[in-house]
Amino acid sequence: MKHDDAARLEAARIRELLNVSPHPGAAPTAEDMAILARILASSTPKITVPKRSPIARMPVTARLAAAFAAIAALVVAGIAVQSRQAPAAATPAMLSFSAISPTEIIEGKSAPAGGALRALASTALSQPPITGTGKQVVKSYAWYWTNQVSEDGTRRIELAPTFQTTSIGIDGSFSNTEVRAPALDTAGRVIDPNHYPAGGKNSTETYPAGSIDPSYPSSLPRDPAKLQAALIDSQGGEAVCGINDLAEASCLYSAVIDLNTRWVVPHDLTSALWSVLADQRPVVDMGEVVDRLGRAGKAFALPPDPSTTNDISIMVLDPTTGQFLAWERVAATLPDLEVAGPAVTSFQAVSDATWSEPSS
Repeated sequence: MKHDDAARLEAARIRELLNVSPHPGAAPTAEDMAILARILASSTPKITVPKRSPIARMPVTARLAAAFAAIAALVVAGIAVQSRQAPAAATPAMLSFSAISPTEIIEGKSAPAGGALRALASTALSQPPITGTGKQVVKSYAWYWTNQVSEDGTRRIELAPTFQTTSIGIDGSFSNTEVRAPALDTAGRVIDPNHYPAGGKNSTETYPAGSIDPSYPSSLPRDPAKLQAALIDSQGGEAVCGINDLAEASCLYSAVIDLNTRWVVPHDLTSALWSVLADQRPVVDMGEVVDRLGRAGKAFALPPDPSTTNDISIMVLDPTTGQFLAWERVAATLPDLEVAGPAVTSFQAVSDATWSEPSS
């Protein structure tokens, strides 16, 4: 993606989430525009990276959500927080992990993840290649922060389930369609994925040819050391990612999630990605889990970084194919929602990533 177009794409999405226009009561403040200016000023071709910001190390969708949360915290008094449910149930139910829970990670418990990730790298490499032509289409189910502005200009935060379809054209065009509806059960899983959602608001964004690089995955090196360097560079380089081991692992997590939620990722690149993460000491093996779509998975996490965020970053992989399944973000506390924590603040479960014209 061209730098200016990429920055403006993200800035446009933040403006949409903020509803800063056309509503006259929600005009952006100086702080709002300062955040947007940092995004537009970024020199990173793939992902916007404000220095030392936790937003920099999240996937695009999660970074946008966090950007909104940060801006909402800065604007004038009168901000209210609400959800469709009572405060204690304002976020999706926590998944159950067989080895280590988010609470135990917050308390400092850990388990080496290198062996499990290397095994998954081997599994991924043994899979048949994913080939095809045309558009790269990724479908996913998610839960993100959203923003609503009332008639008096009061901003209200809401947590909304989302079905998302993105596509990257061979000419670098990009589209994103989201449909929102209350479609999670009490266990926090999607109700009837084949008919999700039953209704709700639709939002579609389209960007012209040259907006995003369709060949980005194929251009990345498969050698783990070279791949790690390329991924670190995509996240802002050593200035952002070289602060400590956790910062480096967080940058790599963000790059991996960004890849798997926008592009069709070849099996050999998937294998190399897990080999890279296997060498990251902060990564925790959480054991087995059943994801939001009812699929068996292996979960891995990064503990909170006290200097930047109280969030746990979780990734779920398919134990039978080695492919990426989902990511989740868990906050240690959510005082604004009257949730002591830990609590799920966002997730994205990829249901399909394929070419519009798959090879036979």
